[in-house]
Amino acid sequence: CFAIERQAPPQHWPLLAGEALQNLRSALEYVLYAIKPSNIVQFPIFTDAKSYGEKGAWRLKGLPVGVRTHIERAQPYIVMPASPADHPLAILSSLANLDKHRELATLASTVDFEGVGASKGIGINGLKTGTDQLLGHGKTHVSTFVAFAETEGAQMDVNPNFSYEVRVEGLPLDSLVAIARLVYRHVYEIETGQQMPVMATYPI
Repeated sequence: CFAIERQAPPQHWPLLAGEALQNLRSALEYVLYAIKPSNIVQFPIFTDAKSYGEKGAWRLKGLPVGVRTHIERAQPYIVMPASPADHPLAILSSLANLDKHRELATLASTVDFEGVGASKGIGINGLKTGTDQLLGHGKTHVSTFVAFAETEGAQMDVNPNFSYEVRVEGLPLDSLVAIARLVYRHVYEIETGQQMPVMATYPI
């Protein structure tokens, strides 16, 4: 089974994604600047304690103790010590820095699910899928399988299917939503000095 991309993602999507990421990164800086107007104060994001201690901690000089503690506890190496680079803030920092130097890459790829529906009495063997194959550039392999009759007289009716998603730099768009919600929570908690309610509704 093959898929053919009839329409690629719009060419301006990478620009929109880059703009959104820069705005999210800047929001973390703006909330601190509102508390302590200074070119030194920044919201550092680091994936290891050593780098944070050497390059990040001093950026919090002059901020209230509660705000400094909040930012320190939010660091990816603390929240996700096993894989800090996969933390939403680490991804935000990485993509925002990348966007400063080049346009982000947007693509569509086959993901999550490739399967075959079959009528009663039909079996499927040897299913091979094309997970993460990029759509476009002609035919894209989705799946290969062998269908066979398990019972005599079974009607051979199969329905191969798959789902795909648009990605930014290899990340699902849902990752951007997760980043936006996390930034919103940090801004809310720094501004109010209170934890965001667990069941709060995000405006994103």
